[in-house]
Amino acid sequence: NEIDIVEMECSALFSAAEKIKLKALALFYVSDVINQQPFYEMPQKLKSDALFGVLNAMIKAIMTR
Repeated sequence: NEIDIVEMECSALFSAAEKIKLKALALFYVSDVINQQPFYEMPQKLKSDALFGVLNAMIKAIMTR
């Protein structure tokens, strides 16, 4: 779809970490797929529960490496 984005919060985080000579890490995930599953089609509670489960799985995977 030729969609470009800029993630400003992580850009600021990485710039600050570089300035004070610390390593930084970010984890990006997409919860809405444009033209396939807009955020407003799924009930919010269901979406929250599903997202919470996925985030927990990602955190566990990262911590075991």
